[in-house]
Amino acid sequence: MSVERIMREELDTLVSKVQEGRQKNAKSGKIALISDVHSNYWALKSVLEDISQSGAEDIFCAGDVVGYGPRPNECCYLLRALQVPTVMGNHDYGVLNKDFDYIGGIGGKLARDFTDCIINEGNREWLYWLPVELEGSVHGNGGIYMVHGSPSDPLKERVFPDISNEDLNYYFDNLDINVLITGHTHHPFTKRVINGKEVKTAINPGSVGQPRPSRELGEELRMALPTHRWAQFAIVRGRDVVADERELEITLRWVPYKQNQESGETMV
Repeated sequence: MSVERIMREELDTLVSKVQEGRQKNAKSGKIALISDVHSNYWALKSVLEDISQSGAEDIFCAGDVVGYGPRPNECCYLLRALQVPTVMGNHDYGVLNKDFDYIGGIGGKLARDFTDCIINEGNREWLYWLPVELEGSVHGNGGIYMVHGSPSDPLKERVFPDISNEDLNYYFDNLDINVLITGHTHHPFTKRVINGKEVKTAINPGSVGQPRPSRELGEELRMALPTHRWAQFAIVRGRDVVADERELEITLRWVPYKQNQESGETMV
């Protein structure tokens, strides 16, 4: 019996819970940002459960749904069922095109082969049609541009937390946007710059499935390890519902999750 078939009822229950939360929070002005899920179902489940209680009415994903982890079908199924706007990441691309140039490290390459073998055709087709960039306006946030890597190279280039104001403004100068959303680095950060007469914002929500923290975990999180693992995402509250219309309200979140120890699953 396949893993996906065993878990379908659980998946649909989770989808219903998140949908109920989104309907309840309609017009809240909050959106949830996720990225780099990397086939880690247990982390994604915990994040979605937290999002359902967070007041967010929409969810956006900055790519790399698959890679590294053992459950690509479950993760794709959840994002498809929830109709989460998602851009293509380098691991998604590497699986589709059997291209090692877009995936680094022996673990990533092994995961690419595993994912290629196990992913079903419906999810493969969904990944195939993912755009490499998304641009639009959401809940008073002005122009938003989402990409996995960078506006210059959507799949490979990384935007790290220490990016200079000059380099960040280069992106904003060439795009009519107020908010830049990226993934890929697994390092969460927010950064604001003055661009002309406007305040513009870059956000990386970190990684759901394989975090690489850019700040200390803190005593509470350290005490919980190794019983729990931690997943990252972000909640953004729009300009039209905060007191200072020049700035967004951004919360970078960590949530714990427990992996199914009995299954012997692991991340590479």
